[in-house]
Amino acid sequence: MVSGGYRRHMVESNLVRCFPDASPEQISTWRREYYQFLIDSLFETIKSLSMRGEALDSRMRLLNESQAAEWITEGGGIIFASHYGNFEWTSQRVDRFIQKQGMKTAAVYARLSPFFLEHTMIRLRGKWGAKMVKRHQALRDSIRLIRQGYKIGFIIDQSPAVSAPAIHHPFLGVDTRWIAGSTKLAIKSGSPVLFAQVHRLGRGSYSLEFIRLDRPGVTEMPEAALLSNYISHLEESIRRAPAYWLWSHNRWKGMGQLQSNGTKQNN
Repeated sequence: MVSGGYRRHMVESNLVRCFPDASPEQISTWRREYYQFLIDSLFETIKSLSMRGEALDSRMRLLNESQAAEWITEGGGIIFASHYGNFEWTSQRVDRFIQKQGMKTAAVYARLSPFFLEHTMIRLRGKWGAKMVKRHQALRDSIRLIRQGYKIGFIIDQSPAVSAPAIHHPFLGVDTRWIAGSTKLAIKSGSPVLFAQVHRLGRGSYSLEFIRLDRPGVTEMPEAALLSNYISHLEESIRRAPAYWLWSHNRWKGMGQLQSNGTKQNN
């Protein structure tokens, strides 16, 4: 099913939405590449259950380790990541790097069903000692953990619930809702805010680079500006190699309903 049928309509719809000028042939090529990547990443993730830390480090090479270490030791800390490339490997690799600096880590996650998938995901992301925080209580727990010296990792490119507060900001040319709160927390932390940007080099091979999203010395940076910086770097990765983002996710769910409600209210 993964090789051709898993959420095929969703994958094609999302690709067409974000690349309206692409030919049907190009969309079809990206779709096939995406499904092949899903299979590859599944095997990579299974492999990571028994993979040694040194092997993971060599398969996801950190490009700017000394600079990132300087940033990460400047105080509390927020790290943003995305569903690009093998994000399970990204979570583990970031965790290993931060703990190498002698610091504690925590990662925010969304509940999965069935439970065994959630249990496996928690086992993977917590393999190197990260404390796992449920998304619905992330803001409350993150404030406490930051005060205790933890570095907190968020993956923020998933869709918020239709009823949840959200920030609107274009993504790949499409009006998009973003989860509210994580960027506000990042600004309030008063410390460097980093983006873990990943590039896929081949099967089982990636590079990782930490990019600073906030502006040093700017304590009143608008939340929208921080989010915009994150989005621009994520878009850069996706446009370079579209097949490696999570196209099977219903990223724009509820947008039609929200727009319809807004039209009714305006009328």
